[in-house]
Amino acid sequence: MNEVYEFEDEAGSTPTLVFSDYSNKVYGKHLSSYGEEGARKTRSAAQKVLSDSLLQEKDPSKTNNVLLVGKVQSGKTSNLEALVGLALDNGFNLIVMYGGYDNTLLKQTVKRFRKTMDSPKDTDEEDDLWDPSTPNIFTTDSKDELCINNLTADTIRSFLDEGIPVFIITIKDARRIRGVNEKLDNLKGYPIRSLVIDDEGDQASLNNVKDKASDASATYAAIRTMKEILDDPLYFSVTATPQANIFLNSLSALRPNSVHLLHPARGYCGADFFHLEDHGIIYTVPDEMDDARDDNRSPESLRFAVRHFIMASAILKSRQRGQKRMHTHMVIHAFREVDTHSLIYQWIASYIANIKDAIEDSLLEGSDDARTLFSGVYDKCFSDDVKRNVPFDDHLLQLMSDVLNDTGIALHNGQDRGTREIIKFKIHQIYIGAQLLERGITFDCLLTTYFTRWPKSDGNMDTNLQRARWFGYRSKYSDLIKLFTTETIADEFSFLAEMEDDLWRQFGEVEAGELPIDEIVILAEDSKQKPTRRAVADYFSIYTREWLKQRYRTSNKSEIEHNNKCVRDFLSGLTFVDKSYARDDGKPSCQEALCSGRQVARLMHSLEGIYMDNSFSQIEVEKVLKSVPTVAVLLMTPGSRVRHRSFYSADKRNVIKALHQGRTDDGVKYLGDKLVVSDVAQASIQIFNICPEVDGVALEDETQYMFALYRENDLKKGYAGA
Repeated sequence: MNEVYEFEDEAGSTPTLVFSDYSNKVYGKHLSSYGEEGARKTRSAAQKVLSDSLLQEKDPSKTNNVLLVGKVQSGKTSNLEALVGLALDNGFNLIVMYGGYDNTLLKQTVKRFRKTMDSPKDTDEEDDLWDPSTPNIFTTDSKDELCINNLTADTIRSFLDEGIPVFIITIKDARRIRGVNEKLDNLKGYPIRSLVIDDEGDQASLNNVKDKASDASATYAAIRTMKEILDDPLYFSVTATPQANIFLNSLSALRPNSVHLLHPARGYCGADFFHLEDHGIIYTVPDEMDDARDDNRSPESLRFAVRHFIMASAILKSRQRGQKRMHTHMVIHAFREVDTHSLIYQWIASYIANIKDAIEDSLLEGSDDARTLFSGVYDKCFSDDVKRNVPFDDHLLQLMSDVLNDTGIALHNGQDRGTREIIKFKIHQIYIGAQLLERGITFDCLLTTYFTRWPKSDGNMDTNLQRARWFGYRSKYSDLIKLFTTETIADEFSFLAEMEDDLWRQFGEVEAGELPIDEIVILAEDSKQKPTRRAVADYFSIYTREWLKQRYRTSNKSEIEHNNKCVRDFLSGLTFVDKSYARDDGKPSCQEALCSGRQVARLMHSLEGIYMDNSFSQIEVEKVLKSVPTVAVLLMTPGSRVRHRSFYSADKRNVIKALHQGRTDDGVKYLGDKLVVSDVAQASIQIFNICPEVDGVALEDETQYMFALYRENDLKKGYAGA
């Protein structure tokens, strides 16, 4: 039998946790999969979560609800594995998990946990259900031999009597959860130590009826009943998009009392990597899918994206060592309607056949058709380093031919016509869909995303963020990735990335006890997106403090020359010292000088061609500067340093994608430009020397200074809980 956790002192002290058979088994699996650093961090995170949750459980003034916040496709399941193993080692003998909203996701979750825990897969003698070294994992999937429908309360009690924990994984569906409740209700009076894990806890679980005081939606009611049957167990709600959870009203039985962050491991590429940092991954395309559908013609941007997938898969294939073949994926998310998915399927299937013919002609007959077809992709989508290592020769064409011969297309929707089964035998896979390509689906090696669907009403932040299947552990081959999307969507995701970055910072303050959950504010100055569904959460618009950031540059050479001279003259009259704001290693993040607010206001008044946006108006900028006696001038590019930043193309070529740099590879040490703020002045103005890049071309002769202004009490639009 495992030891039970103990408390060192009275309530409020830190509990001592036991690491024994179950958690050590999980640690060993994580060690082989993620390395020592990854396994250690996951175990430490589980220790903190469970330790703090046990303290929370002992405090009668708090609920037993805990919110676990990760990032989209950042490996939250590995954290849950470590948490489950540690809980089993410390006296918990019954665990219930809501693991997906359809049977495909449920099967994935069950398979994953059984493999990690070495749990029986069926009732064969080789799979010993009476082995106390592993929990028995049951499911609500009727096709699984270990379906809970085949269990009785007496059998569950027998397992628990023998020291064998019971782990139930159910689909998040009211009927299925009620079925689990019937089993659990028959265990009343038996000494159970339980916890509940609600994966994707912002989806389906929350009460969406209008009159929440007297009514409840079916799934929420079933979850609430389970909590009552299990005598208010620890309840872990897990999500990467917690906007709904933090804005739950006081009537909700699922309202969190604490928050823990599940930090991604090394190699994760999330919203900041794609949309705040400049890695050249985003390839903007025209918004042409509606017209293409109406005319029944595949748009060139989609064909270009398909060619990228074929060529990127071939380049990745050239890097492989050993016999194991690596799957690659492409996702096409353009329309909600299933009928349109079928049309896109026909386009892609026909186009791939044409590409095959062109490459075959080039290899057998020396035709230039394939080289002409792919030259634009090769030149525009891959860096000089990639091209230096993989020249566009017959060998690459042969690899592309091999890729095409092993490429399959699937309709990832409710009417897939068997394509999802057929594609399992293909190494290179193209998925076409909408809702089912969103939450919970992971593509291990996603090289190409074609994403042009955006809600007409701008939609909700949490839903839109979950659609970003291009997030994940992609750093090893990030030089091959491309996201094909419109400028409008790219702009909205830049906002989402900034929102997530700021929300993550606030959750860190909540976790450290520095900020109450009720005081979290979701910023929304540059977007019409709402935080989440009004049906499940209560929130209202407010105005809160934020940055004023320049978004427009000038391309007028005389204005650039004038502005640069004004800024250089201004800077030459100041004395700067190194500062390490937003760093914990003491290295400089900027240089700082102090001067009067009116002095900076005069500089900003003298500049030309940069005030093109209401969010950075000359009147507002000067008003802020004149309202404070002292301003900290933060030189973000000291000396002759220049930062390259991407700008949009076409009619938005003067609009910067993201002035502020997000966390870099040493993000633990540097928290990002947004947190580089003076600690001695009420207002800070960051000055960057920016070399614009448009469509990957550096416009060095248009290098110019750009600005971001922060005032401690400046007000910007946001959302807060009601």
